[in-house]
Amino acid sequence: MKNKSKCKLKHRTRIFISLGMAFVLAIIVMSIQIYFGYTNAYESGVDGYMVKVFGLEIYALIKSGDVYLGTSIGKNMGILC
Repeated sequence: MKNKSKCKLKHRTRIFISLGMAFVLAIIVMSIQIYFGYTNAYESGVDGYMVKVFGLEIYALIKSGDVYLGTSIGKNMGILC
């Protein structure tokens, strides 16, 4: 009986660790994409630029003067996380 409860605990722990790692990986991927989005926007000089991950728009860049202002699209970011 003791082994069974230990096994359940290990299984739950593995699930939480896997979910945490997936969340961190998604954040890293989105951060990298946003960085390259800023880079591409500044290189091309467009008035607006949408950062996409797997076809989902996650970040909008709008040119204001000489700089770009970024706005996250939370719904799509949440889908990826």
